[in-house]
Amino acid sequence: MKATKRPRPVVTTDGDGVVSHAGSYLLVELADRVGLTAALSRELACLQRRRRAHDPGEVLRDLAVSIADGGDCLSDLTVLHNQPDLFGEVASVPTAWRVIDALSTDLDLAPVRQARAQARAHAWKHGVRPEHTTLDFDATLVTAHSEKQGAAGTYKRGFGFHPLLCSVSETDEILAGLLRPGNAGANHAGDHIRVLDAALEQLPPRAENDPPMLARADSAGATHGFLDALRERGILFSVGFDLTEPVRDAVLAISPDAWVPAITQDGDPRDGAAVCELHDLDSAPGPPLPGPSAGVSGPIPALSSPSPITTGFAFRCSSPTKLTPIWRRWRRVTAPTPGSRTASAAARRRGCATFSSDLRITALCHDDILERAMEALGFVAGALTTACWLPQVLRTIRTRSAADISWVYLGTLTVGIVAWVFYGVGRGDPAIIAANAATLGLVSGLSGLKLTLARGARSGIGVRTRGGGVG
Repeated sequence: MKATKRPRPVVTTDGDGVVSHAGSYLLVELADRVGLTAALSRELACLQRRRRAHDPGEVLRDLAVSIADGGDCLSDLTVLHNQPDLFGEVASVPTAWRVIDALSTDLDLAPVRQARAQARAHAWKHGVRPEHTTLDFDATLVTAHSEKQGAAGTYKRGFGFHPLLCSVSETDEILAGLLRPGNAGANHAGDHIRVLDAALEQLPPRAENDPPMLARADSAGATHGFLDALRERGILFSVGFDLTEPVRDAVLAISPDAWVPAITQDGDPRDGAAVCELHDLDSAPGPPLPGPSAGVSGPIPALSSPSPITTGFAFRCSSPTKLTPIWRRWRRVTAPTPGSRTASAAARRRGCATFSSDLRITALCHDDILERAMEALGFVAGALTTACWLPQVLRTIRTRSAADISWVYLGTLTVGIVAWVFYGVGRGDPAIIAANAATLGLVSGLSGLKLTLARGARSGIGVRTRGGGVG
């Protein structure tokens, strides 16, 4: 086996010339120091077919360094290969291709996962291990600009991939990932469970007195299959889900005295945010809430919202749920979805509900502003379509003639307007109701005027028109 012998660089301030990509050397050294390179070499020793071949572990290490250095394809390994004075003897692109091909053909990724787990355990043992472990689950879209294996259309009308990742929030380590086509479902419970199990295999064994782990996800993780899997593994969870009408009514019914100030993950006060507990919630009229499916007597679902809301206009929330007695250091239950970097305040009772601002005085969220703007647009449109009937009504009154308007037209229009009124009542849309109610009044008045003029014409009563003739 050919092992790479790298020279030991010396940092000086009086040398000549410039060494590019010198920072990547630190990544190579780090992989060697934490034991990742050695672990990969042990696990992939079966791929060694020639005595003088490059070490597969070192090849994978150099490929990882080239990606971290900005490379996006296997041929970018030449950046390291062309600097032997810094990185030593790096495998050529064809050699690296043969290692990747052998890994994908003869083995699965289990040896690589085991090597990564060994290196992480070594690093965490020497002080890198965080005090708490928060698992963040999130999917991302990767655009493919040409036909690629597994690429497909995405829900955002793009083309590419839709991988699902799990990371440790405290250290930003990527524990596990699942490559998926672009048309993969965002809320696929099976994919989340596969990534969860793969992520747990990457973590060192936990002691009995360790604080419980917390899993966080957006609304894609709000599935009973994924949350039941978290409960079976004894992991706390905080997931986002839609704020349905029963939940919203229950939140608005909470006494103002029940709300306490919210804090960030660092323990600092969070401006304009408050937290309270919400339990014994019956969500039967709407879709089931995330959390325990057995009922409210077990772990209690709770609510939060990472975006500002106003009274009665919240749209999203998350559900922190405890499965075991809360650890003494876990009195702050993280409430928002991954990336928002906030946490709720200490709970008073079981469960917790977090909102980004007080229910009585808040700023409107973006979705609420958009909804109100569309509602205002509906009123303006209704006013214009209603006002267009005023000239016809005034002309009929002025000329005392409605002969150019047929009864079939008026009857069909009246039935349609009445249907629109009932539709607006069913949807609870005030713009539709107001506009069509006003139009119905004008059309009804026009129909009554036409009926009066028709009766006058049958009785032989002449009406002098504006032009001086007799109608």
